[in-house]
Amino acid sequence: MDKDKKSTLEDLMKTEETDAVRADDKADAITLDEPKKKTWLVVLVTVIVLALLAAGGYVAWKSYQADKTLKAEEKIETPVTTDTKTTNTTTAPTEQIMYISATEGLNLRKEASSSAEVLAIIPFGTKLTVLETSGDWYKTTYDSKTGWVAKLFTSETDPLVYKNTTYGFQVTFPATWAYKFFPIAAENGVTAAYYVAVPTTDTTIDESSMGVDKGYQSLFAVSVYTPSQWDVVQAAEGPKPTLATQNASYVVGYSMPNGIPGSDLAARVAEAKSVIATIKFY
Repeated sequence: MDKDKKSTLEDLMKTEETDAVRADDKADAITLDEPKKKTWLVVLVTVIVLALLAAGGYVAWKSYQADKTLKAEEKIETPVTTDTKTTNTTTAPTEQIMYISATEGLNLRKEASSSAEVLAIIPFGTKLTVLETSGDWYKTTYDSKTGWVAKLFTSETDPLVYKNTTYGFQVTFPATWAYKFFPIAAENGVTAAYYVAVPTTDTTIDESSMGVDKGYQSLFAVSVYTPSQWDVVQAAEGPKPTLATQNASYVVGYSMPNGIPGSDLAARVAEAKSVIATIKFY
């Protein structure tokens, strides 16, 4: 064989061998890379699975917490509401009432001043509504006139109802009676006694010796007895009081006067018996 051909054949064989080696090397490289790829794939799959498990666990934990909270809430008692409707109610202001306590009557003035014009004279015992307050004055309406009256001569309680807090009896008077009770000195056989008097313009009347203010005349007397005292008085000779009312502790009697009433008291005398009829224990 020719030397050059031989050389060419050797070179070709070397080249083939080299290519074969390179091919083997590639095959080896491929063979070596396959485990690595599988390992990374396993790792990736594992991470994904763990992530899914973690997510599922979180959801399950939140579900457990929600269920636990719901059960706890179910144990809380819910207040029972009988009416869920809202009612709008308006409370009217309390009306303030007063009474005229001046026995001679009280001036209704145009302004809250003692020097203001007098609009009317309000009789003793008149019941009025307070419209406004200013210092020592009340604003009110009487006989279709609105003006002011002095607080000093008014009362929160009806002055036409006399209440004896010591013995517990009361007497109701008409508005025309500007009455006063004058105590009588206690005598044997009586616990207490009073003259019931009203004003008079008759200057000939003077009962000051009886303890009655000048300008007043007594229209009847009221006496208080214990039951035993009453029995004694009723059994005695002479004028006797008339029974008005009684309870277990006391007896209330009355007596009419012998004097001549003042010239201006005829109407009061006629009303006396109806006043006496109101005597009672309260």
